[in-house]
Amino acid sequence: MNVVRWMISWLALRLLKSSLAHRLQGTGRNWLQPYQAGPPVMRDAFLYSCCAGKKVFHLGFADAPFTREKLERGELLHSRLLQVSAALYGTDTDADAVAMYRSLTGDEQVAACRLEEVEATFLQQYDLVLAGELLEHLPDPAEFIKVLAGNMRAGQELVVSVPSYAAWDNLAAALQGTESVHPDHEWYFSPYTLQKKFPVEQWEVVQLMPAFYGAASGTINLVKRAFPGLADCWVLIVKRR
Repeated sequence: MNVVRWMISWLALRLLKSSLAHRLQGTGRNWLQPYQAGPPVMRDAFLYSCCAGKKVFHLGFADAPFTREKLERGELLHSRLLQVSAALYGTDTDADAVAMYRSLTGDEQVAACRLEEVEATFLQQYDLVLAGELLEHLPDPAEFIKVLAGNMRAGQELVVSVPSYAAWDNLAAALQGTESVHPDHEWYFSPYTLQKKFPVEQWEVVQLMPAFYGAASGTINLVKRAFPGLADCWVLIVKRR
């Protein structure tokens, strides 16, 4: 049944792509923003590979309000990163979620604090800063990135992932006259708007990847590969200049 549904989706999208091509002609071409991205990946598997063997500073690690639920199911990203990283430290602004995580795991390498409260010298000890599905929750992601730029050292990498404005679920919801979005989200991101948040004077783009949620061992079927612009999220790796 799933195979049939995916084939119907592929055919429908091919027809939709053809029928809407005229929207991108004439003055419509003025708004097109090309971008370079790698092939689609599974988000968690890709983040594991980025963090493997490295010292990682994980922002927004607790994933509230799902901390207990994800810990019990073995799905909390931070706990899984403990298995692959050389060192891991997590911060989150939700003090209750941090306390819950600490009591359930015994892991003391975490803190409830805001980014502004983290000492730059402490942050700079890490090879990589990870902010997974965080920017879309912030009232002012540009200010958050500005603080990061001021605290990170030259050559230090930042990995961010954000839900895509054009994800499959968003497209399906829009066609039904509704919207698929977490109630706590403040922003949508696209490859263009995400990269625009990182001024070239301060940041060098290393890699941009369309990514899908799901088990790290999951696979990306041929239909999803045919339309990577409809991926669930985007992963961006940048380096502080």
